[in-house]
Amino acid sequence: MSQQFQTVVPLTKVVKALIIANVAAWVGLVLILQGMILGNNVIFDLFALVPAKFITQFWLWQVFTYMFLHASGVTHILFNMLILWWFGAELELRWGPRFFL
Repeated sequence: MSQQFQTVVPLTKVVKALIIANVAAWVGLVLILQGMILGNNVIFDLFALVPAKFITQFWLWQVFTYMFLHASGVTHILFNMLILWWFGAELELRWGPRFFL
């Protein structure tokens, strides 16, 4: 019995929401890094995952916010979102939206 592979990867609901959230956060971060809103290091100091701050100062939000910080280059976010789409859609279809998220 031969297994058939899909040639088109679907854009599932949760993956689409994650891509939109990541791109929106990236755009906001790029604006901030360009000095339009705050100084360059404020965002990274607060939202990047720093184990010492997480453990000793209980900055628990960093576990959830670090994943939205991206380098300002377009290729970084582009390839991250492509990988999220390609692998995430397959996992969401197999695991279900709730478990995948």
